[in-house]
Parts: sequence; C-alpha cells; structure tokens
Amino acid sequence: METIQLPKLAITMEEGTVVRWLKQEGDPIVKGEPVVEIETEKANAEIEAICVGFLKKIAVKEGEAAPVEAVLAYVATDEAELSAPFEPAVPELKPKAPVLSTKPSPKTPRRPSQGPAARTKGPVRAAPAARRLARELGLDLASIPGTGPGGRILPKDVRRAQAAAAEPPADPLEKRRPIIATLTKSIRSIPHIHICRKLPADGLIALKRRNRDVTYTEILLKALALAVEKCPAFKTSLVDDRLHQPDTTRLGFVVDVEDALVIPTIEDPASKSIQDLAAEVRSLTRRARQGTLKHADVSGATVSLSNLGMHEVDLFTAVIPYGQAAVLTTGRIRYQPTLQEGSLGEVPRLWANLTVDHRLIDGVAAAKFLKTLANLLGRSGGFPAADRGV
Repeated sequence: METIQLPKLAITMEEGTVVRWLKQEGDPIVKGEPVVEIETEKANAEIEAICVGFLKKIAVKEGEAAPVEAVLAYVATDEAELSAPFEPAVPELKPKAPVLSTKPSPKTPRRPSQGPAARTKGPVRAAPAARRLARELGLDLASIPGTGPGGRILPKDVRRAQAAAAEPPADPLEKRRPIIATLTKSIRSIPHIHICRKLPADGLIALKRRNRDVTYTEILLKALALAVEKCPAFKTSLVDDRLHQPDTTRLGFVVDVEDALVIPTIEDPASKSIQDLAAEVRSLTRRARQGTLKHADVSGATVSLSNLGMHEVDLFTAVIPYGQAAVLTTGRIRYQPTLQEGSLGEVPRLWANLTVDHRLIDGVAAAKFLKTLANLLGRSGGFPAADRGV
C-alpha cells in the first residue's frame, strides 16, 4: 500500500486545502498523473501520483485541510490489494472554515468548473448529506450555490452558506492577512538594509520608444534580470539558516489584485526578449487577477520588482518577500535640471530603492548592484541588440 502525501510546496507552507479530487476511489492511476488539486495561501497546485496503481481510499475530502506531509490518500499497487479490506486508519479531519484568501473574491472564480454554478430553473440538485444538513440548519437549498458537478450542492456549500449567514461581513483587511503574516515573518527574521539612489533613465526611455507596446515595468524587469545575472549573490536566499539556490534564475513582480498582493515569477527572464518577457508578464498578471495561477507560477524567485511609477510615486521601500534575497522598488521618471558645458538642460531620472537581506548581501554589494542598473538604464548598452533595435 502506497500513500499520496501533501508535499511542502513553499518555504512558508504549513497546510493545504483539498480543492477537488481528479480521481475517485477505485480509479486506476499512472505515475506522474495529477490526482488531486490543493489550495495554498499563494496558489493552487496539482499533486501527482508517485506510482502506478489504484486509488484505494481518500483520507482528506474536498474542502478539508491537512498539514504538510499528511496522508491525502492510499494507493493500491495491484487489483488484489484494491479488493482487500482497507486496514490503515484514516485521520478524521473537520471541514475547514471558509478561508479568507489573498486571491480575488468568488465573483471571479479560479476556474469556471470550480466556482458556484449558476442556478437554473428546475429541481435543486444536492447530495443527500447536503439535504440533511440543510434541514438541520434550517437553510433553503434553492438559495445555496453548488460547487459540485453540474452545480450539485455539496455539504461544504451548505456550511459555507451557514457561515455567511451567521457572520458579519468580513473586514477587507482580513483578505490580506495570509500575506501580511508572511511579510511579518520576513521583518522578524530577515535583517533589512535599504540602499537608494537616483538612476538615469535615458536608456529606459529610448527602449520604450523602440518597444511602444511594452510598459516601463516590463523593461525594468528585464534590466533587473540582466543585473542579477552579473551578481550571483542575488540568485540565492537564506531561510532558517539554510542556503537556497534555485536551479534557474527566477524573478518576481508585484501585482495588485483587488484586496491582495500576488507575486508571480518568471523563469530565466534575462534570456528572453523584452517583447517575449512583456507577453509573459501580461499573461501572469491576467491569471493573477483571475485567480488561476498555479504554485509554479508564484515560487522560486530570489528577487522581486515593485514599480509604483505609474501612480506618481517618487520613492518607497518594501519588505523582502520571505524566501527571497532582495526587492527592488522604483518610482516615476522625473526630469531634473542639469548644467552641462555652460548650458542649462534637463535629464530624466527615477528613484530606486534596493532592500536586501543583510545576511547575504552587504551595503557595498547592493550599491554596486544599483550602479549596474544605472549603467543599463542610462545607456541601455547592456541590453541585447534585438531589444535596442540594432
């Protein structure tokens, strides 16, 4: 008898909630085949089977939460084991109360099949257990949206309706608490130092003119990627006194999603053209706002970018996302007067603040990193020729 366990999908992950089982008890499974979808505080992830066999027993049902390394299901390795009486004890887990997620509200479900199905005229479709629970709680089934196949009402839908009716509207700040808890952990465990300077923006503006359909954020992300490739310390992070270094460079960028913040990540951004990078940024941003990001889309970054220039912000700082080495924040481009060879003119500049984990990066290394960025954004000579239109 083999088991399917809940893996630790992120450094800060402590538990996950079963969203749906992709296989049912008795179904054959193949090694590497997705079996169950799990929701974490950052995104959803599909857990794959580790062997060939049959799904013998589901231990954690849909809507229930389990800690990391908990047994989610048991797998029979052959038909004889499948037909034999089930012996391992199944842990009893109470259904998890509705989670105040950092994702968009249920008005924009992660997937059409996962959100509450629209109510149509005709008999109410509900599981027997859901009907019994609704009678006990005095709830009208016709008013409860179902999340099961074809809009079928499940017990978890009834419990969610009861909770919504019994509790006052949630404070919008509640939705931010999972990520706020992570940021608080960063503040407590990571020694932050802040290095800031004005960066020349001549090259940045020139690149924008040559790539009119991309944004300054996307160009800044490419510049950040090129700078990281020149500074190996920014490819690592230190968590619980253990050094982490991903196999490939991944950078994050902050996306504002209604009442939350999400940090999608891009793999090996330095090797991609500005146009390709921009297309990937837009795809990830759209999926972040739809709530359809997967775990791989939000993990593995060692440095992140947060740009508020479009909101007319000049300078700001940020907390390093837990598990990363640094975060770069940038403001708007402003022209400042300059005197060159006796002539008064003006040059474009923008403020940048680099916040680093002092356990890995000292002030001098951070200053050199900003100087590398200044050279890239001032002349754009460090960008690939294709990006510069050469």
